Amino acid sequence: MCVLEKKVHQLVVGCLDGYSIGNAEYEDYILRLVRGHIGGFIVFGGRRDDVRAFVARLQDVAPASLFIASDIEGGCGEAD
Repeated sequence: MCVLEKKVHQLVVGCLDGYSIGNAEYEDYILRLVRGHIGGFIVFGGRRDDVRAFVARLQDVAPASLFIASDIEGGCGEAD
């Protein structure tokens, strides 16, 4: 992948379904996006500690820091 392609991919911000964290297929899909240089995610729902741990894992794998936002009009997530 050339530098221009990586930069274009970093402009993309996708959705991250916090309730699907723990589903191996979903997590693999998200990790593939991260390795493909996606720019970040908007987090929707999920358990606070699960989301926090998964986002930390994504940041560790990401070739560049991810932009993370959330849709929290319903609150900051369910506590464990």
